Amino acid sequence: MEMDDLRNIFLYSEREKRVLESFDIDTSYFIPFLFSLKNGGSWSYSTDTASSVSVKKVTTVYDDKRKEGYTEEEIYLFIDPEICKREGSVTRLEKCGRKDQRVAVKRPYHIEVTASRVFLATVNPYNKKIIIRELMQNTVQFTGSPAYNMDHEMEHILQKGIKGIELWNFDFVTEK
Repeated sequence: MEMDDLRNIFLYSEREKRVLESFDIDTSYFIPFLFSLKNGGSWSYSTDTASSVSVKKVTTVYDDKRKEGYTEEEIYLFIDPEICKREGSVTRLEKCGRKDQRVAVKRPYHIEVTASRVFLATVNPYNKKIIIRELMQNTVQFTGSPAYNMDHEMEHILQKGIKGIELWNFDFVTEK
């Protein structure tokens, strides 16, 4: 690693620390957010007394005239989340870090989550900005992938293993 890169990483980490401390909350709650930002995906964190979950929602912004765009990421961070409502059912394959391979699971298509505090970071790779703020509302609804991810992470928080049908139970079908 080049010395300039190392210096820039330290400077970035210092800016990151200042931003997180500005919210007057134990910065360990932001661990899932930092994982989502740096590694992608949704993450969860819990102790005996508290929990937090990050859920990433991705939108592509594209200009047909200019033939260019960018993928905007919204990273929601929920402090002490609870699922209020689940609706619908989608069977999907999921891979969890605790499993060796993917399993088929059922997840809600719509989900409503409430939390003691909710933060939203909008990450724009086009203008290289990360805008983070605390939301005034404590309830958020998700549909599709963010709903699946929230449900998955809540399983971790509730200390349940991710249960599903292992891939080796699937049948191969050949068509000619």
